[in-house]
Amino acid sequence: MVVNLSNKIDRTIATHDFSFEPKASTFSIVFLSAGSCTLIKSMSVSYFICEQNTNSLTNLPRTVAPANGLQRVNVSCPENSVEGTYGLCSSEGIWKILSPCACRKGYSLNREEKCIECQGIWYKDIMAENGRCIPCPRNSGFSGEKSMCLCKTGFYRFEEENHTQPCYGVPSSVKDIIYFENTDVKSSVALIWKSPVRRFNQNVLYDILCNKCSSPIVSEPCTESCGPSVSFSPSQQNLSYTYVTIQGLKEDTEYQFIIYSRNDNSPRINIMNWKWQAIKIRTKPATNPPKIDIGNNAGLVIGISVAVVLMLA
Repeated sequence: MVVNLSNKIDRTIATHDFSFEPKASTFSIVFLSAGSCTLIKSMSVSYFICEQNTNSLTNLPRTVAPANGLQRVNVSCPENSVEGTYGLCSSEGIWKILSPCACRKGYSLNREEKCIECQGIWYKDIMAENGRCIPCPRNSGFSGEKSMCLCKTGFYRFEEENHTQPCYGVPSSVKDIIYFENTDVKSSVALIWKSPVRRFNQNVLYDILCNKCSSPIVSEPCTESCGPSVSFSPSQQNLSYTYVTIQGLKEDTEYQFIIYSRNDNSPRINIMNWKWQAIKIRTKPATNPPKIDIGNNAGLVIGISVAVVLMLA
């Protein structure tokens, strides 16, 4: 590098600044004078340094700044943190940190600048430099990594909510379903069951699904809806009793009745998570009255006995 300094007639003091980038580990500075009367009063050599930068998990070493542009310096992140962090040392000696080290999900930064796993039933669902663990929502816990809290058995989140929200209980399934055929009403049955064991201190209601079974195989699902001709008393939906009477069934037909248990939380929880119990029944075949062949016996007298029951007030 060659720099020409202009001649000065007066005796003013001039300061000249120039910069260059050494091509080797050593260099020489030479001054040449072509007959000028010049006094070099002082000379200083300086360079920019990007000082050591310790920022949470990121530790950048003291680095000589480049003459121009930026110099990339890679950073080794600590255990349980995200790799790929680096810093850019500018020619002015200023660090620009890109993608700083961050503790992985389920880990947080402690006082010793280490990423440690969340303790107890606490979790962290983000990768962040200073992200902290927070308590799991109500009725939730872990099944593995502490990056997300899962609902405990029998508890579920509302459909429109994510893992940061609490979990709510739905009642367990009904027990011991039995049925009776109503001999007074044609093709009519009554179902009776026991209420769920787990109720979560809420009133339990019941919804009943009725399907006809087209396959004689017990394990095959019954998917054909019973249709509007089948009626339920007192109700098919929002039933508060543990019994129901079903009428309008076809003779000699197999049906499946599914009884769902639900509470105030259930409408906002996916129906696939509702608890249920099912029973299959087959209605009796039609019975035809006995036929009497009178033939040519025109004078045959048939006696019919009628029983009358009197209800006295």
